[in-house]
Amino acid sequence: MAPVVGSSASFNFNVILTPGSSVTFSVEADFTASAGAGTYQFSLTGAAGTNGQTVQFSGLPVAGASVTIAIAMVTPTMTSTSASPTVQVTSVIVSPPYPNPADADQTVMVNIQAPGTATVSWSVFTTAFRMIDNGATVINGSGSVQWDLRDKSGSEVAPGLYYLRIEVKGSFGTIRRIAKILVTS
Repeated sequence: MAPVVGSSASFNFNVILTPGSSVTFSVEADFTASAGAGTYQFSLTGAAGTNGQTVQFSGLPVAGASVTIAIAMVTPTMTSTSASPTVQVTSVIVSPPYPNPADADQTVMVNIQAPGTATVSWSVFTTAFRMIDNGATVINGSGSVQWDLRDKSGSEVAPGLYYLRIEVKGSFGTIRRIAKILVTS
């Protein structure tokens, strides 16, 4: 497909499937330097089946997802070997979990950027809000949180939906984010 430029875009996909089969679509957003700071929404607005067939969705985002672009300051850095600018993060950026959905043999990762040193705490909850795993790490500017799809005892989690709560604390204050992770087979 050709790139879309503007404030909104709509795509229609017509796929013929046999009963019991499935198809996967991947929507990718490439924000260039011309994208302004703010939050951009993505959502699946509808689908229909024919001949009495039902259409079912799995994976996320189905109801919608958002991408936040933060404003960064460019600060020139001079060294004896380089005069290229560096980007200084002025707010906390927590990326969406990847891969998502995830297979049982994968590790889910969330990248985090913060203005300076920060303590990152994370917890994983079931849909009944029972905490099954947690951890903490210190990052200096950037780092990541990784969940190996196991509970505290080291057992693989069952397929299903889980909530990942991330808390980033530093001199800038405290930022909390909650993400959904779908674990498949």
